Amino acid sequence: MIHDSRMRLGKTFLRIGFTFAILTVAFFARAEIFPIDPPTSARSFEALLLGILNYLTPFAFTLAAAFIIFSGFKYILALGNPTKIAAANKTLTYVLIGTALIVGAAAIAGAVINTIKQIR
Repeated sequence: MIHDSRMRLGKTFLRIGFTFAILTVAFFARAEIFPIDPPTSARSFEALLLGILNYLTPFAFTLAAAFIIFSGFKYILALGNPTKIAAANKTLTYVLIGTALIVGAAAIAGAVINTIKQIR
């Protein structure tokens, strides 16, 4: 019974990871249609900050998607072993915290840029 619920949980994480990966690929496709200027061409601090975020965010989300898929595989391969399940939980927790930090960084950068524009 526990084995079946863990398998379903692992498969759910795999589905979420693959969905996340597909959305990341869609973002890369959009970036090819609308190319992003390299951060070195920035003329102001705001442009530099946005350039860096626009370059690093797709890579960070791709890495997060890969680790969500990896944690799903860890759940499936745990086969009811509590130590391995704890390791899979730990991996997933760190991935979710990292993803929240990525989203938070974009929000903080937007707030900093708006504050700088208001000061000028």
